[in-house]
Amino acid sequence: MTFTGTGRLRFNHAMSETSDIERLWRLGDLVSPMAVRVAATLRLSDHIAAGATTLPDLAERTDSHPETLGRLMRHLVAIGVYSGTGERYSLTGVGEAMREGHAGNRGPLMLDLTSAVGRAHLAAVRLLESVRTGGPAYPLVHGRGFWDDLSLDAELGAGFSLELEAGIDAPLVHRQFFTTTPLETVAETPPVSLLVGIGLSRRL
Repeated sequence: MTFTGTGRLRFNHAMSETSDIERLWRLGDLVSPMAVRVAATLRLSDHIAAGATTLPDLAERTDSHPETLGRLMRHLVAIGVYSGTGERYSLTGVGEAMREGHAGNRGPLMLDLTSAVGRAHLAAVRLLESVRTGGPAYPLVHGRGFWDDLSLDAELGAGFSLELEAGIDAPLVHRQFFTTTPLETVAETPPVSLLVGIGLSRRL
């Protein structure tokens, strides 16, 4: 960063390029989003809040492989989801936000990989096929369409109903499931990736 003759700041091109590259890597990262989803699926924040603050305790509560869970926890600490002091873990603000039902939070419902929303998120890994063919990615990942999944799996369907009751914007869901084309869905509302549009087939 340098100053021009008028006293204005001028950013060095090399610095700007480095910043762009770093941002690109952050945008392309798949590990952290999946780590957060695994944490939500295992309800790690709820277990820590309930007193399971060591790795052996968490491994036992979640029926997980201790060494692999330890690597996951180190990454979650590095990205600020949890804090680690000695052999004990504690919640940061982000970790607190993942507690089920905390302050009306629906984070675990939305991030749980075994939920309807979580399974729809996973369809994004077949985005390339959707872009190339225009077809839905969900059945490529799960073997059947989203709506078939809900109708054939009572627990999954009931969970999706709970997610709607928890605060998902129902008109938004209807508009995106039923009235938008796949690419419009992604372009207009990127955060609502459960609808990946391209990940779900429209129900007519």
